[in-house]
Amino acid sequence: MAFIFNRQLSQKLYAATLRAFCSQTTGKPYWLSKFPDGQVRSFEEIPIIEERYDARKIHEVSKGWFQKYGHVVRECMTDGTSCVHLYHFDDFRTVYYNDGTFPRRKSHRAIKQYRSERTDMYENVGLGAGDGAEWWMLRNLMAVGITEKIIRSLHPSLEEVADDLVKMLHIAASEGDVNMLPWLFRWAFESIGVVTLNRRLNALSEYLDEEADKMVEAADLTNEMIALTEVDWANYEKHYQRLVPAQDYMYFVILRYVHEISAKGDSNCVVKTLLEQPNGSVKNAITLTMDIFQGALQTVPLTVLMALYNLARNKQVQDAAREELTKLLPLRDSKYFSIVKNFKYDIPPYLNGIVWETLRINPPIIGNRRVLQEDLILGGYIVPKGIHVILHQQVACLLEENFADPLKFNPERHPSPHMQHLEYVFGARRRICFGKTFALDQMALVIAKILRDFEIVYDGEEVNMINRLHNKPEVPLYLRLFPLM
Repeated sequence: MAFIFNRQLSQKLYAATLRAFCSQTTGKPYWLSKFPDGQVRSFEEIPIIEERYDARKIHEVSKGWFQKYGHVVRECMTDGTSCVHLYHFDDFRTVYYNDGTFPRRKSHRAIKQYRSERTDMYENVGLGAGDGAEWWMLRNLMAVGITEKIIRSLHPSLEEVADDLVKMLHIAASEGDVNMLPWLFRWAFESIGVVTLNRRLNALSEYLDEEADKMVEAADLTNEMIALTEVDWANYEKHYQRLVPAQDYMYFVILRYVHEISAKGDSNCVVKTLLEQPNGSVKNAITLTMDIFQGALQTVPLTVLMALYNLARNKQVQDAAREELTKLLPLRDSKYFSIVKNFKYDIPPYLNGIVWETLRINPPIIGNRRVLQEDLILGGYIVPKGIHVILHQQVACLLEENFADPLKFNPERHPSPHMQHLEYVFGARRRICFGKTFALDQMALVIAKILRDFEIVYDGEEVNMINRLHNKPEVPLYLRLFPLM
């Protein structure tokens, strides 16, 4: 071993570090270039940031921290605790590898409070806010509910939803530039309804549906309040009170949906599968359905939006993608899922590259959070058990040390040697996103459908992003869509 451990390190830390290093392919810790003496530094020696910043710009601010201090930075929080920001893929791997039986994170505290105070409605706080054995029970329940078999059986209905989106975009494009995100929210909402409830929710219609609009609005507001209650403690109660009616509305709508599904004998969907499991109570089915709506309603549409934006700004890439798709889908009514039956194996390679390149350059989140389960060596520093760490996937993916010409949108770089690292946007190991396959499936489907029907144009200024739990454009993003013959 090319480095020397501090004698004060415990045997537990030593063993954990060995496991992490043995799982890496680099052969030796990257931080030896910074600490060539091989000596591990203490937690107190981690560079500290204390300045105030706009949490909406955390994706930009955190890049500045890396440029100034390096791969490990410690932030002193207002409540007296510390948060460690990490920027190296090896450290991400170390954290994930030592995640423990029940990975923990500090997040969704407002949702935890809301559900904990309503035991008549909820048995637990759900997947986002949950930890421990209760979280693992829900995780296993969800693994039975969302399976590739169920998703594949619903492919015809999901393609019908995507086709309906394209029809609505034709109408919207005839009236001028299109504000894309509201339509993508509607498409995602409708698709989630198909998968969870096996029903159409009327979000893609010329005649707007009030319930669909309110559900989309409630989910969007909830995500914003979750983000604000994590960073703006001085106004926690004000933000929490805005979250309550949004969650109330979502709960009672989904309660009605779940009761309707439970009364049917042959419905093929996630909720029906959940209700048939030993732990599949109505309360748990409602909780998990709300978690699905909450997560997928933001992440997938935002990724698709940024993919379309990048394609509009890179005509050569757009033309190459359309050429590939036209060969596979020669007619405008050709069925995508007649070609792509399994995302893992059948996805057209250039389309696949577009999805992953978007997740690299414009991911829907800055990264993932964890609470360390044991003392670890990260970037050459001892970081104690119980410390909150943020794995800055977005910054790491835009560093030249990881990707050549990192700001260039280049789908041809995929599959990349760093593909495993790119997949960290979905998390890893036990707490990996349970909807990963469905999300990738849906993103490829709708990008293909839109590219096959429209030329996409954007000639405005570069879009500025803000973070409200998810990365989104600071102002509405309008694209010009020209129907193809």
